Amino acid sequence: MMKQTRLSLSNFDYAASQQKHRRKNTIYKRAAEYSLECKADTLVAIQIRKTGEIYVFDSTGGRWLGALSRLDGCYPRPIPVTMEDIIPGI
Repeated sequence: MMKQTRLSLSNFDYAASQQKHRRKNTIYKRAAEYSLECKADTLVAIQIRKTGEIYVFDSTGGRWLGALSRLDGCYPRPIPVTMEDIIPGI
C-alpha cells in the first residue's frame, strides 16, 4: 500500500494560502453586509498578482459587471461572486 503524500505546499505556504482566502472572503462578507445594512450597491474586485485571477463581488446581481466590459478581455476570466455565495438564504 502506498503512503499518501501531501501536496508540495509546506505548512507555512498552506497557512498563508488559507489566510489569504479567509481575508478575501471577509472583504466580500463586509461588502455584502454594508450593501444590506446601508441599502447601497457595492462592487469589490480582487486580482491575484501571482496568477492574474480576478474575483469580483457585485451586490447588484450583475448590473455593474456589465459596465466593466474591459474585464471581459482578461485571462483568466473574472470569477463572479454573488450575494447568495456570501450570505446564503438571502
